[in-house]
Amino acid sequence: MKLLHHSIDHDRSIRWIIFLLLLTCYSYFLPRWADWGQNARLDLALAMVDEQTFSIDNYYQNTGDYAYFEGHYYLDKAPGPSFLAAPVYAIIRPILKLPIVQNVMMKIGESGAFKSTLSETGTGILANKVYFMIVLYIVTFLLCSIPSAWLGVMIYDQLSMFSLSHGWRFALVAIYGLATPAFPYSGVFYSHQMCAFLLFTAFRLIHRMGQTRIQKGLVLLAGLLLGWSVISEYSTSLIAGAIFLYFISQKPFRSKVVWLIAGGLIPGLLLAGFNWSVYHTILPVGYKYSINYEALHSVGIISISTPSLNALWGITFGNYRGLFFVAPILFLGLFGYWTWWKSKQYRAIWWLSIWSVGSFFLFNGSSVMWQGGFSVGPRSVSYTHLTLPTIYSVYISVVALSFTKKLPSCNTCSTSAFYQHIPSYTLASSLHVCH
Repeated sequence: MKLLHHSIDHDRSIRWIIFLLLLTCYSYFLPRWADWGQNARLDLALAMVDEQTFSIDNYYQNTGDYAYFEGHYYLDKAPGPSFLAAPVYAIIRPILKLPIVQNVMMKIGESGAFKSTLSETGTGILANKVYFMIVLYIVTFLLCSIPSAWLGVMIYDQLSMFSLSHGWRFALVAIYGLATPAFPYSGVFYSHQMCAFLLFTAFRLIHRMGQTRIQKGLVLLAGLLLGWSVISEYSTSLIAGAIFLYFISQKPFRSKVVWLIAGGLIPGLLLAGFNWSVYHTILPVGYKYSINYEALHSVGIISISTPSLNALWGITFGNYRGLFFVAPILFLGLFGYWTWWKSKQYRAIWWLSIWSVGSFFLFNGSSVMWQGGFSVGPRSVSYTHLTLPTIYSVYISVVALSFTKKLPSCNTCSTSAFYQHIPSYTLASSLHVCH
């Protein structure tokens, strides 16, 4: 009994170490100000709270990621992150309006160190820009950094399914959290890490219920998480749909499928209401009216056509956006999948993992916008190696490393970590706030 309590306490301590370590690293860097993707998402949240409207007419000047429809400007992206940011902003808004807080923000704007981050050709310090920066940091911390750090804890727990030691599980989480694109994207208000957290949590709930007792409330929650991932990044429907199929493939779950669907309908109805209010249709057509990308979106179906060898090379081995270039440790995953298959363990999850990775590579390899704009690596495939318990960098890296235990593998991991730290600094510190 004492040994059991000691093991539980040891696990609890490791979880706290993982969470605090990752959270410290993720929150150390400030989000990049002049980032169209982040600004556009936050613009909608501010408009919803400050003006009770979906129009970003008074905010769109800080971004180029907007749609123009019937004389008004709107967010062209999936609105899920903005819907989550709105209540956060509504809570902190009265605090930020306090005179003492306003004075602090004024002092921040007047500091020499702060001014040195500005573009020399910009418009200088404006009070509303400092205010926007503070809100952006708080929202990013609460909606991206904290969930990403907790995601590391969940991955640590999930890896116990392979009977790995505490040390190996901790090492794998460190590799995932600090030596892959998870690191830079955990400190910016993008949808990537948010969706990784939502998808992984939904999967973990389903997987754990399969080993214990199926509860309607948790099934409803899993559906809600899957649905919110889809309304936060439409392409994650490829993974959310696969998790749904995994759910119904498990016989004990089939009688509860209505609860999973009901959970997913909640965010779906929110999205439909948003689109109807803005575009007079329940379909997500924001990109159709994204005026700065009309030429690109006119190719195929909103820039998606057929897989291109150039794009596939670019998002894998290319030195501009290649995943294996910026995080070479992930290349070991190719060997790990084979090892996992031969072990005959968790075949359904293996297929789910393969689909999640393969479908996303093919999907983004079919886009004329595969470069992903301002990003670290191929940001559009970041969900694939971050979402499921044994995907790519997690289970599989340890398999290859445990077989070799040699310096080359250590060098590969170190190189991956090095490449993540440089873009993290770049993403966070290039504060060209004034255009």
